[in-house]
Amino acid sequence: MVTKSPKRRARRPAAAPTSPPLSATRQLSPPADSSRAPLLPVADTPGTSQAAFDAATAPPKPSAWSSFVFFMQAFLLTVPVVAAAVMRGPERPNRPRGLDLFVRFFRQMSKLPSLNVYRARALLDKINKLSQDRIDAVVKQFVYTEVVWRARLLASPDETLPPLPATSDPVVQIVSPTLMAQYPRVAAVRDWTVSADWIEPVDAHADPLWDPSRVAIMYHGGAYIFSSKHSYRHMAGPFGALLHRRVFNVEYRLSPEAQFPDALHDGVAAYLYVVEVEKVPPENITLMGDSAGGNLAMAVLLFLRDHGYPLPGGAVLLSPWSDLSHNLPSYTENMHFDYINPYDRQPNMNPVAMLCGTPYYHAAVATEKFLSPVADTAFPGQRALPPVYISTGTDEILLDENVLLAANLASRAAGVVVHDMHEHQIHVFPFLNLHCADAARFRARIAAFVTNLVDRPHRAEGPRVEVAYFKDGVDQGPDAARAAWARRWPGIRSAKHLAWDPVQAVLMDDNVAGRVLPENSRTGAGIKSALPRALREGMGGVLEEVQAAAAEGVMVGPAKY
Repeated sequence: MVTKSPKRRARRPAAAPTSPPLSATRQLSPPADSSRAPLLPVADTPGTSQAAFDAATAPPKPSAWSSFVFFMQAFLLTVPVVAAAVMRGPERPNRPRGLDLFVRFFRQMSKLPSLNVYRARALLDKINKLSQDRIDAVVKQFVYTEVVWRARLLASPDETLPPLPATSDPVVQIVSPTLMAQYPRVAAVRDWTVSADWIEPVDAHADPLWDPSRVAIMYHGGAYIFSSKHSYRHMAGPFGALLHRRVFNVEYRLSPEAQFPDALHDGVAAYLYVVEVEKVPPENITLMGDSAGGNLAMAVLLFLRDHGYPLPGGAVLLSPWSDLSHNLPSYTENMHFDYINPYDRQPNMNPVAMLCGTPYYHAAVATEKFLSPVADTAFPGQRALPPVYISTGTDEILLDENVLLAANLASRAAGVVVHDMHEHQIHVFPFLNLHCADAARFRARIAAFVTNLVDRPHRAEGPRVEVAYFKDGVDQGPDAARAAWARRWPGIRSAKHLAWDPVQAVLMDDNVAGRVLPENSRTGAGIKSALPRALREGMGGVLEEVQAAAAEGVMVGPAKY
């Protein structure tokens, strides 16, 4: 059911303003007195030019012949891989055959030299339509109320902008002096329209634990170039039902049409709307995101901390994209098991270059914490972050950056961090293989995290860091968790030139590391469904069909990257 907000004119927002690339306003070689880390000089990126990048990311005008060539290339590249998968079986013993076929197919398709972001979007739309009936079966169990508001960007709290034309849309103001100074391009667009959907179950009143005063703000994944709030409706809703609260499913600007920090400002605008317009207490808000949405949720959290805004109650990050430098060992070691290819090996489909608007982004992403949250450093007087939960599959190329992000958060003097690793699972596996035991364990863990840490901020003294390692949904114990970090850290330390060891400094300290979440979140069968029993029974078994389809590799959600 889709309804319109009774509070205001609820409409589809106008197209977001198209921003020029960073390279249009920033020199590729900065002046000598520049204190900011420069973008990578042209001489340091042989084989790539700004002109070639612009041509590769321009909207295509495909001819019938080019389409024929594209599909022939796709056929020739994918058929041998699919045939080998059928003959040899899954790459991993815990991976269903259908999901294994998807992983291999997606990995090969992203290698096509003629693939670009626009063609990829069209292809993903066609793939998702194959499961539209199952998606609709989930969507109809929820009410979706769209809200639209205006966001205005200020260089200082005292700045006054010209008044807006008369409108019924609410207005939120974002004070962002640092990013406006570092990226002058953003000053060209000082006000714009943002939208989001409120999501709640049709029969929320049947849930005795339902609490409309609590909100989960959802930032969808998709490498900042794919997906939307619409394509995530069937995934965002069940997680809100699982946590007994409303979901605020955000639409943010994508690249290459928009560049950094546009999506970040949209993410902040969504949080401020919930706090200032809907009057939800900050401590009642949980930020959630997967992949690029996890990057955005973490960046929003850092922005709020650094700019003096009230902080939310916590954050749940599923396979967060944490280091856009993509220079850690798992980036290449796991490329043969994950469905994501290393971005820099396919210039036409490099989401980092599209996000930054230039192929010369390496120095910027190595130092900008709002692009790469692992670049955040502690300083005296820094406000403590709220509890953060991170879930990672050990087969994903982002494994090392998730470990590094968790280690950085764990090293802080205050704050709580929980990092769960799931053996032989791929990127955002709970969305692609939601019927498996590890996905059930993930749901149990985030429910325990939100209930025990986010909703109860004044916890007793005790450990504040928990690292857990699961195999087929079974906790392998603290020794296995420490060993998992210990295996990854030498490569991380070498790549990032680090001197400290979080295994010795954090995980071996019983006063810091231990069991943060309740024992029942690590034992038992987990939560097999993301929906409460009453809602699940009301669906007449439809959810079980969706889960079974996912177990067989049928696409029931937007493919990432």
